[in-house]
Amino acid sequence: MLQAVRRDFFYGLVVVLPIAITFWVVNSVIDVISGPILLVFGYKIHRIVSFFVSLSIIFLIGILARHFVGRSVLSQLEKVVSRIPVISIIYKSSKQIISSFSFSNKNMDVVLVEYPRKGLWALGFVSKKEVVGFETRGGDDMGHGKCAVFMPTAPNPTTGYLVYVDVTEVVPMKMGFEEAMKLIVSVGAVSINTNQDKK
Repeated sequence: MLQAVRRDFFYGLVVVLPIAITFWVVNSVIDVISGPILLVFGYKIHRIVSFFVSLSIIFLIGILARHFVGRSVLSQLEKVVSRIPVISIIYKSSKQIISSFSFSNKNMDVVLVEYPRKGLWALGFVSKKEVVGFETRGGDDMGHGKCAVFMPTAPNPTTGYLVYVDVTEVVPMKMGFEEAMKLIVSVGAVSINTNQDKK
């Protein structure tokens, strides 16, 4: 009887956990997007209303950023931010990370690397094919023949490790960026169609 109760509990857990995680992620995204509007206008307006207002503002900013006037304004704002200590470092680092995983950079090569030790293989993304300026104080070029690989953690690929690997030790994969991300987020549970060409 105890085994039956335990089995039913874990079956229920398998059903409930994905729903709970999905709800938590969606709720967190809504909080992040609607947050700025709520800070400006307070909580007098509903959170869902502020969410859609924020989406509309983001959409308008995207339209402006694609045109000359918008690009000029954003360029001037970036120059101002770049002069502010500490904040400039946070902004530049965040921008580089987001740009690396933006839609325009989905052509990053997916590779396998023996990591964290020999015999264990992990998926990674080549963030830089040629490492430049990676020299020691003695003048030794530690980046020669190496590439920079971002090793994402599962199931949260926004965190991970940066490793420099010899180009000869990196194994290119046929799968594309999206397939690799699905594999990482699902902790290997999703099957990848290897017959599809890399997009």
